[in-house]
Amino acid sequence: MKARTLFVCGECGNETAKWYGKCPSCGNWNTLQEMKPPTEVPGGGKRRAPGPSVSDNTPVAVGKIDTAKEIRCSTGVGELDRVLGGGAVQGSLVLLGGEPGIGKSTLLLQISGSLCRQGSVLYVTGEESLRQFKLRAQRLGISPENLYIYAETRMDDILEAAQRLSPSFVMVDSIQTVYRPEISSAPGSVTQI
Repeated sequence: MKARTLFVCGECGNETAKWYGKCPSCGNWNTLQEMKPPTEVPGGGKRRAPGPSVSDNTPVAVGKIDTAKEIRCSTGVGELDRVLGGGAVQGSLVLLGGEPGIGKSTLLLQISGSLCRQGSVLYVTGEESLRQFKLRAQRLGISPENLYIYAETRMDDILEAAQRLSPSFVMVDSIQTVYRPEISSAPGSVTQI
């Protein structure tokens, strides 16, 4: 059987079976990129969510699922913990969004300082230098020994640093600056994110 070719727009994420000079969805020119279809995953190609699984892979009544062992970490910001249902769930990903200049980086730094009471934090910054970060941390009075800063935007380097350090928490500020060199679209595009 012939492998199916897929073209994905780097701006809007639209998928088509054919290449077009202009994306049929968003109308941008030269944004379609050929993508290889996902390969089969061992075990029949089925992906499972993290966590305990049922050995015979049968549906389970929602009322019978045990959530007592769910580990939540307080962010140190009461309202954010409330929005997250009591804190961030271990192994989860939380995306903080908003207009430029409203204080997302300051809030992330404050959260990082609070999370340092529970474990080490790797703070990846793609928008500020190490010096800028330190000046902001000093202004906020945040200087725990287990807060690590890494100024990088290349995803492979970020993953390598995280594996080496093995922190309890990772903050990426901002995800729009991070890129993988094997993907030809620009950082911040739908494909890169």
